[in-house]
Amino acid sequence: MALKIYKSSDQIGDENSRKFSSFQRKNVQKNQLNSYQKFARKENDFQNKKSENNEEKFISYDDFYEKNGRDLLFGNSSFSRKKSTNLSPKEYYEKQKIRREKIAKKLADEKNLRENLANGNLENEEFLITKISPAAKTAGRYNVFVNDKFSFSLDEVQLVNSGLKKGKVLSSEEYLSQKNDSDFGKNYVRALDLISRRIRSEKEIRDYGFKKKWSENATEKVIERLYERGYLNDEKFAESFVDARANLRNFSKRKIEIELIKKGIEKEIREQILRENENFDESESLKNMVAKKWNRYENDQKLIAYLARQGFNFDDIKNAIKEFREENANE
Repeated sequence: MALKIYKSSDQIGDENSRKFSSFQRKNVQKNQLNSYQKFARKENDFQNKKSENNEEKFISYDDFYEKNGRDLLFGNSSFSRKKSTNLSPKEYYEKQKIRREKIAKKLADEKNLRENLANGNLENEEFLITKISPAAKTAGRYNVFVNDKFSFSLDEVQLVNSGLKKGKVLSSEEYLSQKNDSDFGKNYVRALDLISRRIRSEKEIRDYGFKKKWSENATEKVIERLYERGYLNDEKFAESFVDARANLRNFSKRKIEIELIKKGIEKEIREQILRENENFDESESLKNMVAKKWNRYENDQKLIAYLARQGFNFDDIKNAIKEFREENANE
């Protein structure tokens, strides 16, 4: 993931941007990018490129920054904030390259270790726990060092249940099991954090796990635990989702159902919630949309076409427009 190397426009020097509308501000940010933003966009485009074997792809500084100002100092870069120094694009490029190569090597080494553990290639190796200490950045988690190197972290409950302590020797199977437990613990906490912001569907959690490259086994364990603890329930999610849309009073039944399909809600649940929800009234939503959009369209045909795209029935739309015109005839 690319580092953020510049502040947003409302944080650096553009005090007037707060007075603009959001539409105007987006145009300013799009058309008047400062040098940091231009550099960052090029850097992000570059970092997202992969070679054919899916490894990080680096090219020479001269090739990459051929058209970019090379004498510009990056006073707002993440490196300069830490070291109180300014970086040129070339210096920043070199530091980023070294950092990303280290991360790629670390991930490759970890993948290789897990494969060897799973295939039984390290049965004769000794995995000695040399240190257990509280994690500095995450309260309630403990870092476990094996053979004097950080290996994995566990939460307090996992640590107590595992019986791990300094000086204990793990077999290759036990070592792999603890690593998997560590992954599950971290993934579960991330899923809980996601749900704490708003209720989620099962598909949303699965999509998040896929995005974060969780293993299939880890994803299933997280889903199972969330259901056991009552944090995951597609029926409650659908009910909450429909209530939220009903309060806005501008959604058709069809549009809500399409959104529920995207969230992975099964047909039986969708139909039941939409049928039984007392807050959702499609006719009221249609009337509200007609009143809201009446003055934005030159003629009825364009308004009808817009409402049809929102999922409302054609005959219902014509009746709603007719009623609105009759109610407002004397105004």
